[in-house]
Amino acid sequence: MAKVILKGIRKSYGPIEVLSGIDLTIENGDFAVILGPSGCGKTTLLRTIAGLETANAGSIQIGERIVDDIPAARRQIGMVFQTYALFPHLNVYQNISFGMRMRNEPKDQIEQRVQEAAVKLKLEDYLKRLPRELSGGQRQRVAIGRALVREPEVFLFDEPLSNLDAELRVDMRLELSALHQQLKATMIYVTHDQVEAMTLGTKIIVLDKGVLQQVGTPLEVYYHPANKFVAGFVGSPRMRFIPGEVVSNADNKLQVRAQGILSGDIAFDLEGSDLSEGDFVDIGVRAEDIECGQATNGMVSFSGISRQVENMGHSSFWYGTIKDTEIEIIARLGKQTQVKSGAQMEFSIDPRNLYLFDSDGRAILRNVDKNTELAEHVALPS
Repeated sequence: MAKVILKGIRKSYGPIEVLSGIDLTIENGDFAVILGPSGCGKTTLLRTIAGLETANAGSIQIGERIVDDIPAARRQIGMVFQTYALFPHLNVYQNISFGMRMRNEPKDQIEQRVQEAAVKLKLEDYLKRLPRELSGGQRQRVAIGRALVREPEVFLFDEPLSNLDAELRVDMRLELSALHQQLKATMIYVTHDQVEAMTLGTKIIVLDKGVLQQVGTPLEVYYHPANKFVAGFVGSPRMRFIPGEVVSNADNKLQVRAQGILSGDIAFDLEGSDLSEGDFVDIGVRAEDIECGQATNGMVSFSGISRQVENMGHSSFWYGTIKDTEIEIIARLGKQTQVKSGAQMEFSIDPRNLYLFDSDGRAILRNVDKNTELAEHVALPS
């Protein structure tokens, strides 16, 4: 398996720049997930690594080789696409071994690798079946097996679970995670599904409009978002934001007045902040950090007007607005909580669980989960 290093990767289609100078290192054995909304450039980046697209600038290194001028077939990568791309007239064994047979590899070697892949992917009993006789999850495992027998230096996955139903996606996430642990392989995985990213990745790469927004472990990206975009994109449900204005900044204490907050100005402990009186900020709030009921001393409080409640079984999500404002808030409630539409509720938040962003969207204060140890320092965009 190999390290992947990208330096200054740029890709344009005519006047439209899809990738804007991507610098990125994926370590040997990483399960790196490229995460972002539709159209952000994540699939283009993956295809550029694979050699299916040519970068306009920059270089790509896989292992010890610069592969810019090496065609896709010789880059030692195994790629799994969103569609299974299986030959319908060939059985599972023939689909998995197709590439090896086209390269005229020895029959005993083909047999050994196919059988090993079948065991790892739990396909031993399906080798004689045609694709139409398989479930969606089994077909995707066949596609993975076809990549596996190549013994690639890097595996590339382009939204491989998007065609599966919800239950199968959960099963396949577990299988992919187990496969990564078993192979200790370098894997690069593209998705717009943050649940997939958080559960699969050892490293998350967040893209937006072709620009690298943040690189870090799942907990780093979740608890220490580099900017407002990352904070609002990562998490389900997404973080909501309350507009605020700086009242004062002195003695490492920042006082912020926020719309709809009943408990007065919010005090943030900050060192070296260049915010000053009158600056506008956004205060980030996650649903799980909001508590029902009247605030105790030191808590931030507000009244909310209910719009609807989404019952998830294990818990409920309350959707509404802060009273006398149009600011949308989501709170996670207990599974037994019953709320009528239009009802007023009281909420409170520990100020240590708030996030703060300046008017340009940069993170000024990042939440620190006291029960979570972060593995390494987060990488921020320049």
